[in-house]
Amino acid sequence: MERQTVAKFVFLLVITFGVLTVMLFNYFGSDDHKDVEEMFHDTEPERKDDKEVDEAYIEELDKQMEQTVEEEREAPQEEAEEVELEERDMDTLFQKTYGEDVLQKAKTMAEEVATLWVQEDFTIDNWKALVTPKYLKSIKKKKPSGNDVQREIKELSVAPAEEISNNEMVLGVFVSWDVIANDEKVNEQMDMMYVTVKQHEDEWLVSHVDATGASMEGGGQ
Repeated sequence: MERQTVAKFVFLLVITFGVLTVMLFNYFGSDDHKDVEEMFHDTEPERKDDKEVDEAYIEELDKQMEQTVEEEREAPQEEAEEVELEERDMDTLFQKTYGEDVLQKAKTMAEEVATLWVQEDFTIDNWKALVTPKYLKSIKKKKPSGNDVQREIKELSVAPAEEISNNEMVLGVFVSWDVIANDEKVNEQMDMMYVTVKQHEDEWLVSHVDATGASMEGGGQ
């Protein structure tokens, strides 16, 4: 009787060990378990390397900066071309209204007047052939500043500015100059002057000069 009991006990142990072995194998060795792990791995978002992201961002910034620099480089050239085109158009318009010879003479007088103005040369004999008799009276009242300096003109350009009538026009004069004292340059200055030229009797003369907001008006002929 005892032998039968021991045999049953041993048999149960063998069966129990076998069942445990199968269970452990199914859990750790089956493909299903691997699939479950892979499923969790697949749900994780794919992440790019931080270095790769930084390089792409820097490359995009470089492209934007290059484009901005190129646009800034082209802008002044485009503006200069527009100004030049506008000046040519105004020249053409003034030539049709006043004639090429009259326009050229008016430009020359504007240059001479601007030069005298900048150099504070109000000698009547130098102005007499350039301005109307009434405006000459205004010149007689002008006095030099008294500064012991010289003014050397660096740049002077004249362009049509406004048509007033068939016998009167306004020219814009841009002028820049160096201020010299004791043979040394002490300052640089510039001005945008507006010179009115009108027909007085049978000739064209300057009737008004406006520089730096300070107007020298002759009030007509």
